[in-house]
Amino acid sequence: MSFPLLRLPDPALEEILRILSHNKMLSMSFPLLRLPDVALKEVLGNLSLKEILFLVQTSLKARRRISLQRTPIEILVVDAERDFYIQISSDNKETFEIEIATLGVGPLFYWKIETPVRYEKLILESFWTRNPPGFQEVLDFLDNVFRIEVSVEIKPCNSSRALPIMEYIASKNPKMGTTKWWTFGGSDEKAERFLMASKRANKLNFKGFYSTTFNFNHFHLFRMDKLHIVNATWMTSDQLVALRNCKRVYLESVCLNAADISKVLQEYLKNGGKLWELRMFFPLGIDLEEAIKGLKVSRVEEENSVRAKKCWFARNNGIQISVTREWADIVVITMVT
Repeated sequence: MSFPLLRLPDPALEEILRILSHNKMLSMSFPLLRLPDVALKEVLGNLSLKEILFLVQTSLKARRRISLQRTPIEILVVDAERDFYIQISSDNKETFEIEIATLGVGPLFYWKIETPVRYEKLILESFWTRNPPGFQEVLDFLDNVFRIEVSVEIKPCNSSRALPIMEYIASKNPKMGTTKWWTFGGSDEKAERFLMASKRANKLNFKGFYSTTFNFNHFHLFRMDKLHIVNATWMTSDQLVALRNCKRVYLESVCLNAADISKVLQEYLKNGGKLWELRMFFPLGIDLEEAIKGLKVSRVEEENSVRAKKCWFARNNGIQISVTREWADIVVITMVT
């Protein structure tokens, strides 16, 4: 089934869009909007995201009917070196982008489709840039129409413009996908704001940084499937313990000693949380034998070509914990039921 408006000849469709571009909202009652919910859902499944965005702007009735379907979409907010844009995608649908242009470090002042689209570009420019609404209004618009999952990728090493957006996203409490900041070169304050705004993300990729003053005390709030911090020189044994509700954790450039790792193991033996695997790279090496001294080892697996011997410890609830060192000075702690 096709939407009647999409079958109009170009001159007729362009006239409709000309009216729309002058901010005169049409009140149209298309047969599509009189379909039962099941049929409407099937039709929407065959439309592109751009076509759906066109429909929801034709009338308030269209927006209400379509928003009830809660079509799932993924939103990726990208802060690049020169560009700032939102990428919108969904299963089996064409991906498109909305570019955000800024004046210096001031507020967002207009939006435009980055990949030119003949019809939808006019509508988006007409309704999203007339009174410079900024990112928050656009995010709210998408959240009202779709079921959104938001991810964020920050590319500049010292960006300021993405953090307020991340904090606004976190305040709206949507489902969060992945947050990335691979080239971080900021301050303690920016690191804390980034991590706090990422606390509900499913995955976190953070370059980290060297700091003798940074102390983040909120890792106990994290429930991630995967967390990766490249420079973890600032992390303490207490922070490693607090990460036990993340499933897979990989920390590079860890600067803890044997006593610290012993403390982490003892805490995991009491309560391992949801952790499946913790991998830690020690550039200066680690005395693992010293770390497990005094702990009750239940069994030992001999070394092989990729790792040293693996020691197992049993918890009272039947969960077993293993610890070993791979030959590249990576210590691996795993939980097995």
